[in-house]
Amino acid sequence: MPADAEVSARPAGWDPDRAVPALIWDATGRAGDRTAVVGADAALTYAQLRHAVAGLADVLRGHGAGAPVAVLAPRGAAQLVACLAALHAGAGYACVEANQPPARIESQLRGCGAAVVVTDRDDPPVPGQVVLPVDLAGWIAAGAAAEHAGALRGPLAVAADQLAYTVFTSGSTGVPKVVEIPHAALANYAAFVARLAAAERDHGGQLRFASVTSLATDLGHTAVFPALIGGDTVHLVPTETATDPDDFADYQDEHGIDVLKITPSHLAALLDEAQERVLPRRLLVVGGEVCRWELVDQVRELSDVRMVNHYGPTETTVGALTFEVPTDPAARPDTATVPIGRPIDNARVAVVDADLRPVAPGVEGELLIFGAGLARGYRDDAALTDQQFPTGHPDGRCYRTGDLVTRHPDGLVEFHGRRDGQVKIRGHRVELGEVEQAVRRCARVRRAAVVPLGGAAGRLVAYVVPSEPPGPTARELRDQLRETLPDYLLPGAVVCLDELPRTPSGKLDVRALPAPGRPGARP
Repeated sequence: MPADAEVSARPAGWDPDRAVPALIWDATGRAGDRTAVVGADAALTYAQLRHAVAGLADVLRGHGAGAPVAVLAPRGAAQLVACLAALHAGAGYACVEANQPPARIESQLRGCGAAVVVTDRDDPPVPGQVVLPVDLAGWIAAGAAAEHAGALRGPLAVAADQLAYTVFTSGSTGVPKVVEIPHAALANYAAFVARLAAAERDHGGQLRFASVTSLATDLGHTAVFPALIGGDTVHLVPTETATDPDDFADYQDEHGIDVLKITPSHLAALLDEAQERVLPRRLLVVGGEVCRWELVDQVRELSDVRMVNHYGPTETTVGALTFEVPTDPAARPDTATVPIGRPIDNARVAVVDADLRPVAPGVEGELLIFGAGLARGYRDDAALTDQQFPTGHPDGRCYRTGDLVTRHPDGLVEFHGRRDGQVKIRGHRVELGEVEQAVRRCARVRRAAVVPLGGAAGRLVAYVVPSEPPGPTARELRDQLRETLPDYLLPGAVVCLDELPRTPSGKLDVRALPAPGRPGARP
């Protein structure tokens, strides 16, 4: 192994009893009447969670659910139970965001390879898929009856590389990529965060975690799985509440959230309106975007809450590096933004040049991630998997993040940017090519380019060369795009140009693009 690669302890042999389904099952046996899940649809004790998960898992086993189980349901306790039941049955899950255009939902249901879909919808979204209706009360009753009869079944043993879940990420070709995460990776991450949070537990007391993002993404996994394996409570905060500063502050006041994972831009928006009332009591984890020192200053003016910056692409299972933000400003490292930190347990990193050769400390290069958190790859895309997860590095299989970083002599990693067109919009990873492909398919569009405009919340601008004047308005374009793209991918502004500016080499001249409303842009 190269001397420049930073190493933490290698994982020991796989133990199915340490897989997340087994750990949650153990917690449901211990915690009993403690509150496990709070959602808009229901609040469940650990005993009810045990019955609901086992009850639905038995139904899934009856359908031979070896393929992933798709979950298409509103955010809440029933949605989470369906995901956990799929893990319990040894099938793995694909949580599909219900608030998306129908065409995108259908594409994701087909792309994940699910034979069974758990949903609150009457008609099967994809012909041929077995549809199981959401019935939380029925699942609980079935599990309770099985326990009474002495027939309650625990989770199936799983292999280290067996599928736990899939996540859909933006793809440059216009089609979302399907990332497959194995059980060993999920177990490693969940155990790390559980240990991180355990230091905040008073004499064995129960912590309250808040999940403020969709279960269809992996950002919320920081709250969900560590809370449940530790016998704590996870609050699935409704999206409307999580995005309204006053409502979220009221929720925090009512429930006393101890642990919160949130994107920096989301946190900044809440802090601007509701101040310290939105901060958790014990542990604040930020991630999904670059965190700036200005946000840290804003938090520190209000609270001395323990604050951790978390970094990790979806392909490395939620988080692979972490940095604990010092309370004392004098102890901060001399970096332009908050560092992404050092590898978590059983993760390793290297910084390399374009030929995957190591660069010296302080020299900018691409970040490679090794270790227990790596995804299996992309479903049905062996070529992309081989490209992004090369096996030829001296330290073995890795993930090429595409992120440009420097590693300081003390091992601290600092993020600088991307080597491609990928950006982050409100915590979502966005490949601009996907949006450009969709814009080019719109009526009255001959050519198009999409670029990010600055701002903490992130915003996309579509530059369009119309096929016929005067070209589509922003509203017309967005109305067309809503048929295939979720809201976070919709351009916030549209600028019509006579031609896209090019550099002498023929590439798009981003610097020459006029800002919306500036001279050179046609309405």
